[in-house]
Amino acid sequence: MAMNIGKTGLLIGMLKPKLAALLLLIVSLIGAKGRKDEKIRKDMIAVYIGAGLLLYFISVLCFYLNATATIIAISYIGITSIGYMLILTGGGRLSRLLKLNLQKDIFNTENETFPQDEQLRENEYSVNLPAKYSLKDIV
Repeated sequence: MAMNIGKTGLLIGMLKPKLAALLLLIVSLIGAKGRKDEKIRKDMIAVYIGAGLLLYFISVLCFYLNATATIIAISYIGITSIGYMLILTGGGRLSRLLKLNLQKDIFNTENETFPQDEQLRENEYSVNLPAKYSLKDIV
């Protein structure tokens, strides 16, 4: 299987494999629920994704360092991993923000309602308290 993937030309060069990994990350984030957070800020999402993309693609400059191969490899892997994690964090928050904006009833209160008994029932053990309830947008 690895040989067949190698024959596609997807792993040739520096840009194609990075873009392929980024595409797979985006596909995985489409189905992600993300962390439940009421205070999701759009500017922080942009900072995470922007910084992540910058680090992810600028890590190629590590190969132009005048250092040993071990130092170059460690710095390249480290910077690429940090960039990838920042994109993952920002993308997870972005997917959560999009799902919150598309969903009207974030606490699922409409689907959790049921009709209440409105008939007064009296016996020696009964306690009848007046209350308001909602049933599918009816208060």
